[in-house]
Amino acid sequence: MQPKPKEWIGVLQVLSGGTDKKEYQLTGRIVLIGSQDGSTVKLTGWFAPKVAAMISRRPAGYNISLSEDGKKVLVNGTPIQGRADLKDGDLLEVAGVKMSFLLKE
Repeated sequence: MQPKPKEWIGVLQVLSGGTDKKEYQLTGRIVLIGSQDGSTVKLTGWFAPKVAAMISRRPAGYNISLSEDGKKVLVNGTPIQGRADLKDGDLLEVAGVKMSFLLKE
């Protein structure tokens, strides 16, 4: 029998900004970043958008996409258009919150 391939899990580590935790494991297929109930990454603060961005988990890896309200999302300092693939070590900025995207076993 072959050993099972390693399962990588995406992790967001909050570097700065208002959230309810400092680290989030991205175990779901869809991860919402925002202030609304049900958001995985819960933004805090008066002007936090209900949904700032969404991270999708696919067999090929993770990607981040913009929300409908058009808040800008930066990956490694560059604003994304629509959607961007995430790589281990990417720096994200969503609604003033800076996070590091990591892959862990």
